[in-house]
Amino acid sequence: MKKLNVWMVLAVMMVIVACGSSESEMMKEARNIQAGLLKQKSNLDSTLTVEAGNVEKMIAIMSQDTALAADTIKVQEYTSLMNKKTAIEEAKSKLADWQSNSKLLPSEEEEKNGVENPFGAEAKDLDILKAIKDAQSAFNDLRSQIESEIQ
Repeated sequence: MKKLNVWMVLAVMMVIVACGSSESEMMKEARNIQAGLLKQKSNLDSTLTVEAGNVEKMIAIMSQDTALAADTIKVQEYTSLMNKKTAIEEAKSKLADWQSNSKLLPSEEEEKNGVENPFGAEAKDLDILKAIKDAQSAFNDLRSQIESEIQ
């Protein structure tokens, strides 16, 4: 009988520990939104990097053209490419600024390693979810702006 009681106490303790360490549905949603958001940011950054490389190659080729200075159409195209290069660099800077200015949740592993939650220990899950959704909205606005400027 004592063995049964010990096993039951251990089982109840395991259930309590498992329930106590799990995140709320709102926090899970916040983490999922954030993960998708960071993936979208990374994809956009990669796209900008590839586009910047393509523009730089075209600029390098055009700058080798001896007829560039004499051909007004080529000068306009060259100027357009230089403007696009500048726009891409500014877009990459805006993306970096967005991420550094956004409050983002540390991963569960980072939290275990002592990284503090930027929302504070007293932050409510609903407030965190709202902040992550606000960051998502700001990113979507920024992405639309960048895509229209780079086109």
